[in-house]
Amino acid sequence: MNKTLPYDPGAKIAKYRKKLKLTAEEVAEKAGFGLTRSIVANLENGRKDDITVRQLIAIAFVLQVSPATLVFDVRKPYHQMVLTGGENFEASVAVWAARDWFGGLVDPELLHASVNGEPYDGQAKSGDHWIEQLITETLHRRMDLLRQLRTIEDRYAALRASMTEETGSDMPEGMKSDVEASRRVIHAELYTTDRALRASGVYLDDDGPGF
Repeated sequence: MNKTLPYDPGAKIAKYRKKLKLTAEEVAEKAGFGLTRSIVANLENGRKDDITVRQLIAIAFVLQVSPATLVFDVRKPYHQMVLTGGENFEASVAVWAARDWFGGLVDPELLHASVNGEPYDGQAKSGDHWIEQLITETLHRRMDLLRQLRTIEDRYAALRASMTEETGSDMPEGMKSDVEASRRVIHAELYTTDRALRASGVYLDDDGPGF
């Protein structure tokens, strides 16, 4: 039977903190949310392993890794990771499966059925997992479109400024038409994408992608 992998985010925190040459105090100050130098130090030396989800996310951001990286060691993919600790309900799965589940890549109902030896017909009872997955994929496409549009605008502005400086004249009408055609294609797909997202109950900020 594969060995059970202990939950040890502190070792990962220490590894990536040292890689960035940060002190425990600097990590705590940047992460905030009640973290202190002593809490970070206690996490790293194993005296503490209970931090909030918010603190885990903040530490991961400061250390420039994903929260999942601090929780799951994919270098030991077939070790078992304990997911629950109930007196009569202890569940564990392979580390690689746990990480995919954590990241929303595995149907939670399928994982639950597999761990408990229950039959699963492939028909999700809630459908939430697939809806969230579809929304995420559509948001990724929306971000790609917005980046393409921004690139077109930046290149257009730079080229126009360069031509004005060198020749004293504006861009030829043919080039302007090409740029406008590219804009229209992207805006048309953005319109369709945004309609689909809003129909799924997604609130869209007009400022576009967050990064």
